[in-house]
Amino acid sequence: MRSVPLWTAIITITVGFSGLGAVLAYIVPLLEVDNGLDPSDVTWVLMLWGVGTSVGAFWGGRLTDRDHRAASRLGLGLTALALFGIGAFGSSPWATVPLLFLLAVATQIFAQSGQVHLMDVLHGSPSLGSALSHAALNAASALGTGIGALIIAVGLGYQAPAWAALVLTAVALVLVRVGPGYRRAEAAPAL
Repeated sequence: MRSVPLWTAIITITVGFSGLGAVLAYIVPLLEVDNGLDPSDVTWVLMLWGVGTSVGAFWGGRLTDRDHRAASRLGLGLTALALFGIGAFGSSPWATVPLLFLLAVATQIFAQSGQVHLMDVLHGSPSLGSALSHAALNAASALGTGIGALIIAVGLGYQAPAWAALVLTAVALVLVRVGPGYRRAEAAPAL
C-alpha cells in the first residue's frame, strides 16, 4: 500500500469515474426538468443507458485485453467528450440521450481497464487489487454525487454537474498519460 503507482491508479479510478456519479445520480431530473421528457420516456432512456453499459462492457473487455492503458485513455477521452456535450447541450433531448449512451459506454470501458491496471500494479495480489478497484469506484460515486448535489444546491441546474465531472475526468486523463505506473516501461535490452 506504499506504492506510488498503486495510489496513482486508485486516484485515477476515483476521479475518472466520478463523472458517472455526478450525472447518473441526477439523470431523472436532467431528463424531466431540463429536457422536458415524460416519466415514461425516461424509462426508455434508462433502458438505453443499460444497453450502453452492456456495449461498453463488451468493447471494454476486448480493448482492455489488447492494451489496458490505451483502453483507459479511450474510455476517459470518450467520457470527457460526453460530459462536455451534456454540459453544453444537455437541455436538448436530441443531444442528451445519445450523450448519455456515450457516457454509459465510455465509463464501462474505463472501469474495466482501470481495474485491470490496478490488479497489474498489485501483481502478487489480484484479489486486493479487485477490492481496491471497487472501493475506488464507490468513492467515485460518492464524490461525483456529492459534487453534483452541491452544484445543484447553489442553483446551477442539472446540467452543471457535468462540468465539474469534466474537470475531474481531465485530471484522470493526465494521470493515465504521465502518472507513475501508467507510462510504458522502456523495453529491456535484448541479450
